[in-house]
Amino acid sequence: MIHAVKGLNDQALKTYNNLLSLFDKLDMDIKTKLSLIDAMVVPILLYCSEVWGIYNFTDVDKIHIRFCKNIFDVKQRTPNACIYGELGRYPLGLIAKERFQIPDQNYEK
Repeated sequence: MIHAVKGLNDQALKTYNNLLSLFDKLDMDIKTKLSLIDAMVVPILLYCSEVWGIYNFTDVDKIHIRFCKNIFDVKQRTPNACIYGELGRYPLGLIAKERFQIPDQNYEK
């Protein structure tokens, strides 16, 4: 499972880098940039999170927060909570955990 999540992170990082080069060429507002990241990178990062979401894979959050800090053009040392609060977003690891559901033990066969 670790290798699968690492592979997803690698794919998301390639898409992230492509978006950054696009943002350098075009003038877009923050809302548009966030929409693009939500449409193109987040689905890759959270793919099958219903299965692996219970585990702490911090690389998912690292890519997301790096992108968010890049949008604001702040240093990487800027506290993550400030960025999440300013954008009204949550860490993707938290969303992955929320998607993960333990099967109900009382289901009928």
